[in-house]
Amino acid sequence: MMGLDSRSIEHELARKLAVIMSNETEEAFKSKVWNGVRWAPVRVPNPKGSLMIRDSHLRNSLSFAARGNVVAVSSSMPYASLHNEGGRVVVPVTDKMRRYWWWQYRKSGGRDVRYKAMALSRKSQWTICVPQRQFVGVTDETDRQLEAQLDEMLGELDIRI
Repeated sequence: MMGLDSRSIEHELARKLAVIMSNETEEAFKSKVWNGVRWAPVRVPNPKGSLMIRDSHLRNSLSFAARGNVVAVSSSMPYASLHNEGGRVVVPVTDKMRRYWWWQYRKSGGRDVRYKAMALSRKSQWTICVPQRQFVGVTDETDRQLEAQLDEMLGELDIRI
């Protein structure tokens, strides 16, 4: 298993914590719940499925690595922390965006007035509020599972001594 030195014990605990956190994250994406709190519902439902889950890019980009006595969680997706923590994004409105909105309005046959309103808007920027949909972190359940792992490790050490 491991030696009795504190560094190897700390690294083994960090490795076990990384596995626990990875499993909790998988469960969060499946259930859309984190630490007993449901994710905020989407404002406009998509028939293809939830944006957080549909293509799995965010879910698949997450990595959990034990480095010494620390668990490093990282993602190659720039929007990962925005979804995990929630926040605001300010997007400048460009001429290209206005042309796209006009195109969408004409494509709808003039029925979808949202696109016309966006194309005619005098705003130079849009503020998009992204609600928190946490999927990574340490919860009470994480602590309980890690304690159980520690008790198991200490039990194995008692047997060997």
